[in-house]
Amino acid sequence: MPTATSPYAYRRRFTVTAPRLLRQPATRSAYTAPAAQAAPFDAVWKEALRNWLPQCLALFWPDTHTLIDWGIAPVFLDKQLKQLGRIVRPGIRHVDVLVQLQLKTGASSLLLIHLEVQAGRVTASFSARMFQYHVRLLELHPGQDILSCAILLDGKTDSFTQTYQRQAAGCELIFRFPVINLAAWRHRMAELKAQASTNPFAVLVLAQLEYRATRSGTTRMAGKLNLARALAKWDYAPDTRRLLFLLMDSLLVLPDPLNDQFLQTLETEEPIMMNQIN
Repeated sequence: MPTATSPYAYRRRFTVTAPRLLRQPATRSAYTAPAAQAAPFDAVWKEALRNWLPQCLALFWPDTHTLIDWGIAPVFLDKQLKQLGRIVRPGIRHVDVLVQLQLKTGASSLLLIHLEVQAGRVTASFSARMFQYHVRLLELHPGQDILSCAILLDGKTDSFTQTYQRQAAGCELIFRFPVINLAAWRHRMAELKAQASTNPFAVLVLAQLEYRATRSGTTRMAGKLNLARALAKWDYAPDTRRLLFLLMDSLLVLPDPLNDQFLQTLETEEPIMMNQIN
C-alpha cells in the first residue's frame, strides 16, 4: 500500500473506489514515472466523468446537456452498476458511469455513459453489448427513460451513432445510440483548445489525444509541456487545476529522466501553478 510520501500515494478525496494509479506530486525526487507503466485510463476517465459530467455533456452532446436541470445534483448509482453484470468481453478496458439526472420537464432519467478503450474497427459486438446494457437497465427501472451513450478512446470511425439491428420473420429491432470517437476529434483541435480554457473536460480530451499522437518520450514531453503551460494560464480554481494536472500527468507518463526535466522546466516557468500542485 503506498505511503503518504510515495509518488503513487492515493488521493483520499477522489471519488474512485477502485485502486488508483494517479500520482500525487511531492518533490521532484519523489515525482517519478516509470517508462513501462501503462496509463491508467480507467481511473482517469472515471474520475473526470464524476467531477465534470455537465462539462462532458456540454462538449460531446450539447443537445442532451440542455435537457437536464443541472440545478439538481446528479446521483451516481455505483451499486446499481454491479447489477448489470459483466457484459464486456475479456481484454476490453472499459468504464461505466450510471447516473440519475433530473430533466427540465420534471421527469427523472437514467444516463449510462459507457467508455471503452478499443483499438481499430468498431465491431458489431460493441453495439450488441450496448443493447444488452440498455435492456438490463429497462428491466431494473421500468417506465424510466434510459439514455445510453458511449465514448471510444481509440475507435476508428467518424460515425456519431452506432446501431444494433435484428430482423426475423417480419419482426425488426433497431437500437441506435450516440457515440463519440475521440480519434475524429483530432481534426477539431482548434475547437477543443478554444473550449479548454473554460471546460475542464476539454483539457482531458486534449491530453488523451496527445497520448495517442505521441510515441517517443521527447515528443510526448514537448506536447505535455505545451498543455501544462496552457493549463497554468487558464483561469481555473487551484483545486481544479491541480486535479487536471494529476489526470494529465497520469495519462502522459514519461521516463524518469524526462519526467525530471519536465518538472524542472515547469518549476522555472510556472512556479505559481507548481506550488498549487505540490
